[in-house]
Amino acid sequence: MNKRRAYTLSLIALSALLLLALPLINGFPFTYPDTGTYLRSAFRGFVPFDRPYWYGVFIRLSSGGGLSLWGVVVVQALLTAWLSFALLRMLGLRRVVQVLGSMVVLTATTGVAWYAGQLMPDIFTALGVMGLLLFLLDEGPLEQRAPYLGVVVLAVLVHSSNLLTFTILLLVLMAGVARIPWSRRRMAALLFAATWPVLVLLNLMVTRTPQLGRGAEVFFTARLIDAGILAEWLDRTCPDDQALCEYRAALPATGNEFLWATSSPLYALGGWEHAPAKLRPTVFGALKEPGLLLRFASSSVAGAARQLVHWNVGAGFIGRDLQEPTNPVHDMVRNTMQQDHPAFLRARQSTGDGNEAWVHAMDRVFVPVMALSHLLLIVLLLVPRWTTPRWRQAATVVAVALVANALVCATLSMVADRFGSRLNWLVPLLVLAALWQMGAQRSGAKPSRTRSSQPRSGL
Repeated sequence: MNKRRAYTLSLIALSALLLLALPLINGFPFTYPDTGTYLRSAFRGFVPFDRPYWYGVFIRLSSGGGLSLWGVVVVQALLTAWLSFALLRMLGLRRVVQVLGSMVVLTATTGVAWYAGQLMPDIFTALGVMGLLLFLLDEGPLEQRAPYLGVVVLAVLVHSSNLLTFTILLLVLMAGVARIPWSRRRMAALLFAATWPVLVLLNLMVTRTPQLGRGAEVFFTARLIDAGILAEWLDRTCPDDQALCEYRAALPATGNEFLWATSSPLYALGGWEHAPAKLRPTVFGALKEPGLLLRFASSSVAGAARQLVHWNVGAGFIGRDLQEPTNPVHDMVRNTMQQDHPAFLRARQSTGDGNEAWVHAMDRVFVPVMALSHLLLIVLLLVPRWTTPRWRQAATVVAVALVANALVCATLSMVADRFGSRLNWLVPLLVLAALWQMGAQRSGAKPSRTRSSQPRSGL
């Protein structure tokens, strides 16, 4: 192993260790209510109706076949550290103080370590964006850039929203928003287009039905509630043969309640397994009307705008009755990962206030940091002389990704802290990179000049 490779691996390992500091303080990888479903998918072969099967496969593989759930977050932290280092290196920054200094700041002031250390696929949205960005902008040969596209495909497999988010991102980039060489954009688009049929075929293997995902009608019904459309539609069309007519008076106030409250009409209609087919006529009927479709689109755009400024780390890191044996996460850890069960019970998230004070204290740091970094990103994009062309290309990709992610989540699901915080830590990362570059220029020092740090085209 040559010195350069050893240096690179050491920085990546140390960066990953920094990202693991928060789950180590917690005493166990962070969990979320959905973690129980993913563990059931990983170790019981269960195919979920409301989320992909493939993050369960990732858990099984990265945990060493069930040896320890720490393996999952170690792999996630290593992937995050590797891509972050590759991005900084592409921008000409690879000194120890630059790489580790950036990772310390990100760990302390953003959600990156929280999401890398959580047994959830949310971190893969940012990893997929970085993978696509590096595939498009890194100056290395195709064989060196191919692993980046592999990360993009993995991100699509483990999280349903990523397929549409990355597709929108690529379509915008194909239109020439960032001056990325056409050959790069075309190759990425062709390779990524292949993931659509591949995903259909993989889902066919496990569900025996060719499909991109299941339960879309359920999510759209929830969105119709939040947009104020469903109640109006039922008032106009009932008592025609619609599944929800008899539940008109009992409709939940929010889409979130429709999705998860046990008293929701969703479960009276047969739950996630049987309700989608019954809800399909209602969804298609409402969205076929131009006026209602326009209101739905307007609601989605407004929701995307709100999503862009949801900067809290999210309440998902606060324990929710995790000590209770009937809790789905507790039940699955106890029954599938018995060796991890004692540590799970002792974790901060499972005891005391369940991390509530810690999370709220962090939010008081995260929100102003996010507000300042987003403002600085806009300023730096508007004043080209302060940054390099390659930095502006990367910042443009991330800015488009943020908007695409917000629009997809607001359209297909809801506005939530976790949908923003899983991705928006890329903004402070880019701002830090720009500040390192500007500092080096003012001090008269030259940034590391590698082949990948010398741009051939700019904005």
